[in-house]
Amino acid sequence: MILVSTSTVKITPTGPYLPCFVSGNPLRSEKTNKVHDCFECTVIVFKINNKLMVWGEIDIIEIDFRLADTMRKSVQKMYNVPYENIIIGTIHTHTGPETLEENAFGMDEVKVVPGYREFLVKKFEEAVSECFNKGFTQVTPYVRNTVIDGLYGNRNGKGGIEDKNILEIKFVDKNGNIVAGCFNIACHATVNDPMSVELTTDIIGYLSRTIEKEWGVSPLMMQGASGDMGNRQYRKKAGFDEIKRLGDAIIAQLRMAGDYKPVLFSDIKIDKYHYLDEFDKSNDTMENLKKEISEDVAKLKIEKDFDQRKLLISGLTFLKQQYNEKHVKNEFDASIIRLGDLEICQIPAELFSCFGLQIKAASKAKYCIIWGYTNGMVGYMVRSEEYETCYEGRSTKFRQGEPEKITEDLVELIKKRYK
Repeated sequence: MILVSTSTVKITPTGPYLPCFVSGNPLRSEKTNKVHDCFECTVIVFKINNKLMVWGEIDIIEIDFRLADTMRKSVQKMYNVPYENIIIGTIHTHTGPETLEENAFGMDEVKVVPGYREFLVKKFEEAVSECFNKGFTQVTPYVRNTVIDGLYGNRNGKGGIEDKNILEIKFVDKNGNIVAGCFNIACHATVNDPMSVELTTDIIGYLSRTIEKEWGVSPLMMQGASGDMGNRQYRKKAGFDEIKRLGDAIIAQLRMAGDYKPVLFSDIKIDKYHYLDEFDKSNDTMENLKKEISEDVAKLKIEKDFDQRKLLISGLTFLKQQYNEKHVKNEFDASIIRLGDLEICQIPAELFSCFGLQIKAASKAKYCIIWGYTNGMVGYMVRSEEYETCYEGRSTKFRQGEPEKITEDLVELIKKRYK
């Protein structure tokens, strides 16, 4: 038996939380009072064979480990939900309010507004409590898997490896009403103008609000393996008009897709994965970083294209951070969640789409999805061949080849269940 309850609460910065800094771009360092969208937190609580599971999604760029841990422990204590059964993701908008205690680009002047992180904890607790207070409804899950064509893809080169599948899940009651829903997509929320200081939930938020009008409930948005996915190669321009154009075009393709199919959620089974890699960078590595910084500084002086300048500036910021960090410790927890016909790889990272596709291919479940940006953040997992050729390769803290090893570990964890 599957029982669900969902709730959506507003987390839009107002009052004491404005003005605030805008997250996601080293090109901006000023505060803003401008808010274009309503920012939300959506929660779904499941009871599957009397086992509890909580999924949350917050309209912010990312959730760090400390904030995720605080939220998960709070819900664990309040409702006796197993810690590993609580998953909190984000939409990864790059024009939302800054939420990190330490800015991702090392910009000391860009900080979260005091009290906003505590506000997010309170609103998450409120959404979970609303789910329990209003009770649960017995449902049947329905799934639709659609491949989107010609609107977004591998942002580092058209025709590269890419995952353009959108998987929708609707939880429907006996009267045919949609009680809750999920929407899994692999696409960076970087459609807005990178120089904009008007807070927006970008493409993921636009899709969420549009679907909410059709379903009657706010879908829980699940970012997939989006490390190298976006609309950079397809956009006509950047900004709110492009967000609407892209969002409407995605919705139009979904409306032309096939029917939703019922699926079985028979139980909750979770296999946990722990990763740790700690090392000191070699002198050769430090010299190479110094050389790359010098080369990028020279390129920036002559580069005229705005998008290329943006990538160079962002890449330089991360290269300088890496040069100042000789000792590195990468540690995180991920999990493989099995719900009968659905399998989920939950991971606190930005996977390149090739890794997401590899994990999906290993699954024998009817449907498998990647849910990245969850329960913390360790940054990009970049394909070895692209370390020297793309912005993400210069910003990652993983050693070359480690993302392949992590992916292989997760594939083995999936296969182990079927042996």
